Amino acid sequence: KGYHFQKWNDGTNDFATDEALRKAKYEEDTTFLAYFEEDAEVTISYKSNDENMGTVTNAKDEVKPVTGTVKGSKAEASEGYAFKNWTNAEGTIVSWDEEFKPAKVDGLNVAGEYTANFGTDENGDKIPDEYQVKYTYQAAADQKGTVSGTTVEWINKYEVENGKLVIENNKPVAIDAHPTQPSTVKADKGYHFQKWNDGTNDFATD
Repeated sequence: KGYHFQKWNDGTNDFATDEALRKAKYEEDTTFLAYFEEDAEVTISYKSNDENMGTVTNAKDEVKPVTGTVKGSKAEASEGYAFKNWTNAEGTIVSWDEEFKPAKVDGLNVAGEYTANFGTDENGDKIPDEYQVKYTYQAAADQKGTVSGTTVEWINKYEVENGKLVIENNKPVAIDAHPTQPSTVKADKGYHFQKWNDGTNDFATD
């Protein structure tokens, strides 16, 4: 695999095909050597799903199928965005790591197109917002008290370890997301805290 027939050689002359060899005439014992050469270089390309969100460090590898060394590429998110994953031309996720280097298939480098995907990262924690839930705490419109301090929090919907999503079976490990209510609530004089409401449900306590 990865090589093809190049030529025959009789010690002096080259013959590109079997047919050319059959036309040659010899009156002495002769040994013919078959030569092979590696197949043509394959192209492996890397791109961003949106260059406003992030870029890749290497756009293309052109390597021999057997002896070539793939450099791979690294996804680098722009401010306000975070890296999500790498996908192949079919849209299948092939890596969750910023640095990606395609592995050989049956011992061969194989041509391919890979895309680094990025998502918004409003809070700058390098976890795409789609893997989190945002909780906002504020006083009701009648302003009979105040909510201050930490009034916005982002809670992960998936397990995170050392700042990265924990991946099992090629997908993030889901966890329950619950608000922690980190804000400070203070009622105006003559009033007391009554409840929290999420637009549908009431909660009597933190």
